[in-house]
Amino acid sequence: KKGNRRHLTANQCIAMANAVGMDQKEALLKLAIEKSKSKEEGKIWSDIVKKISAACVALTLVAGLANAPTEDAFA
Repeated sequence: KKGNRRHLTANQCIAMANAVGMDQKEALLKLAIEKSKSKEEGKIWSDIVKKISAACVALTLVAGLANAPTEDAFA
């Protein structure tokens, strides 16, 4: 059991995230990774974080392209 370390509760994690200006969802996902009981569980949580991050990057790129000027704007 990871050296018998105690972990923050979800509410403590949210309060700390707010205090330092960190995204609450990201903080809770990182807490889930830290609290995972097996390497497999930790890897699954890490994969979830990666997929969410990739989706956010893709969405940002699409939104940026949608707002980009077109050739017609320069005509």
